[in-house]
Amino acid sequence: MAHGDANELTRDEPGRPARFRRFFLSVARKMSWRQPVRCHRKRSEGSCPRRCVSPGSPLLRCAAAAIITGFVAAATAAAAPAANAPHSDRKAIILVLHGVSWEELVAADLPELQGLLRRAAVGVMNSRPLGSPRQFDPYVTIGAGRGAVDGAVALIGWERDRGIARLRAANQRARTQAEPGLLGTTLREHGLLTGLIHVLPVGASGHTVIPAVAIAMERSGHIACVGGSWPADPWVKLEECQRESDLFVVDFHHLLLRPLTAPPPPMPDPEALRILPRRAEVLRRVLRAVDTNRQLLIILSPTCPPYASPKSMAYAPIAVIGPGFKPGLLTSASTRRPGFVSNTDIAPTVLEHFGIDVPRGGKDGGAGMSGRPMGWRAGGQPLRDVRAISRRGVRLVQLRWRFGPVYALGQFFIFIGVGAALAFRPQRALTARRRLRLILLLGMSLPLALLLLPVLDPGGLVQPYVIAAALAAAFAWLASYRSPPMTALGALLAATAGVIAIDAVTGARLLGNCVISYNPMFGGRFHGIGNDVMGAAIACAAIGSTALAQQRGGGRGTVWMLGLWLMLVGLAIGAPYWGANWGGGVTAAFAFTITWMAVRRGRPRLRHWVAGLAAAAAAGTALMALDLLGDARTWTHFGDSAHAMRTAGITAAAQIAARKFAANLHIFAIAPYNGMTLAVLAATLWLVMRPPARLAAVLAVRPALWAGLAGSTAGAFVAVIVNDSGIVAGASALGTIACAIAYAALEENRPTS
Repeated sequence: MAHGDANELTRDEPGRPARFRRFFLSVARKMSWRQPVRCHRKRSEGSCPRRCVSPGSPLLRCAAAAIITGFVAAATAAAAPAANAPHSDRKAIILVLHGVSWEELVAADLPELQGLLRRAAVGVMNSRPLGSPRQFDPYVTIGAGRGAVDGAVALIGWERDRGIARLRAANQRARTQAEPGLLGTTLREHGLLTGLIHVLPVGASGHTVIPAVAIAMERSGHIACVGGSWPADPWVKLEECQRESDLFVVDFHHLLLRPLTAPPPPMPDPEALRILPRRAEVLRRVLRAVDTNRQLLIILSPTCPPYASPKSMAYAPIAVIGPGFKPGLLTSASTRRPGFVSNTDIAPTVLEHFGIDVPRGGKDGGAGMSGRPMGWRAGGQPLRDVRAISRRGVRLVQLRWRFGPVYALGQFFIFIGVGAALAFRPQRALTARRRLRLILLLGMSLPLALLLLPVLDPGGLVQPYVIAAALAAAFAWLASYRSPPMTALGALLAATAGVIAIDAVTGARLLGNCVISYNPMFGGRFHGIGNDVMGAAIACAAIGSTALAQQRGGGRGTVWMLGLWLMLVGLAIGAPYWGANWGGGVTAAFAFTITWMAVRRGRPRLRHWVAGLAAAAAAGTALMALDLLGDARTWTHFGDSAHAMRTAGITAAAQIAARKFAANLHIFAIAPYNGMTLAVLAATLWLVMRPPARLAAVLAVRPALWAGLAGSTAGAFVAVIVNDSGIVAGASALGTIACAIAYAALEENRPTS
């Protein structure tokens, strides 16, 4: 027999085929279906001898058929779960490196790790600073697949029953309604086990805080295989857990702790560069057993470096190597921005690797996973690109800390100053109305200026303020240059709403980097229109368009064009794959319905509010239905909420309402001055619906503008109710509304007495 012949396994020794052929022929002859008639006759008479019952008899034929059928059924039953169940070799390994940045990972002297990163799909995700009071939240979130809180519960050692019970209770009360340990429970339901190795310093006890417990545990706190570095031979336990677990988590928590530092972010911390190489042996042993051709390896840091100031933060790094991933930037339907993923996307990615459907909530109202499986997009130099994303994110966080107060207080003080001049020096205010209008336009141009500020990418401490002021002044001057007052007001606000709507529809590139919008680093929102901008967009659209309609005379064609424009803006705000702001869509439907009907009828009335409520309910239902038409893997939170209410009914609706109430209550608790914002908003609504004589005289000859002011103010109240951070949306709308009221009060029709 020639070595290497392709047919060598089918050949046989000389003579053997003949012997096999004779054997099979004899068996076939004995199993022949043709039997002597006398045997059947004797058997029917009850006198057939036992030896006459041959393999061809009906009894044995039935028995043989039953045996064969049983074997076939058993094979089919065994093959069916095998086709759906995950392969035993398709493991998932999560390597947790705490409190490191991309700059530190790339600069670390770890050849094995560097080789893996060059073959990985990389990205950044939301984080909490290591050492912060809420540093455990990301770990609970990863295991739950939904934004979760730790409820000030430190995951200590194996005080499992009491600690896990407190952890679950904290998340049931929280606005997130998450289920800690849902990932581990889902894997266990499909016959898969989780394991955890926590690499601790020598002499550490079993009661040390192990945050990665929240990633590997089930809802009860159970983990199938647990090991640490304190046994006599830690490598035996490590290899045992890695071999027996399907999801294997390695926790390097205490080996990477370091004191609070404040290097210029995101520069690497020298202390981290000294610590990381000391763990090379542990990393080498873990990575050596990983087969990335079949197994999924996720390297991540749920927390960012422990900077001393909350104004100095960095994104958390994440890298994925394994089937379905190649070098490039990570992507996710949760973020829809290349290079950005959410920590809620990790659990769905693990489940997809094992071929398990992502849980979306049950009939009992239990929370499912809100994240989406990660993918990748090819790029030129992924490591360079992801570091650039991280550096840009750090600059944006710094700009947000600087310009958030400037935006809110700037509009507030401008309104207070002009309002005081009108109240106490009316004659002098009317004489200087041109300058005061320019100041008010300056305040109302701040949203547009701050939206465009990151495009210029200013550096330093002073340049951002100078550029923002120059942009605001330029927009105010362009709007008022040789334009009637109503045209100037309408052009500026309508342009602001238009830019926001167009950007939302075309990918939210401006909104994603806006210094007054959402903050992806904290995981609030990665795409669409955040509540800060949403409130300003609704106020600008309602007031700006009605001011222009007022200037054009308010004819029938103008009124219908106004309605079409408001409908398009509302769709851009609320559509699942554009603005993706369900509360904003409901708010826009309510505000714009009141505005349009008031323009048609000449002034706002109470019955318009009823119509606005009906439109808001219809808009909310339509937005959820629109999302449900797509694939479940691409649902936004609209689809998740609709699915939960469809399966759990009133229970899920009550949980969503409770979550929104708890979220606003949390904002009031950490910022009590928001109560003053709510009081000012109520006073503004009363001022618009029941204006004093001086303002009523102006609004009487400006009924379209009156409609815009009433609709946007009413919408600000609805935004407080239907949004998770509604007070933020109400406050951002209030600044524009208040400045517009003061602007209207400076009109020539205002009585001088």
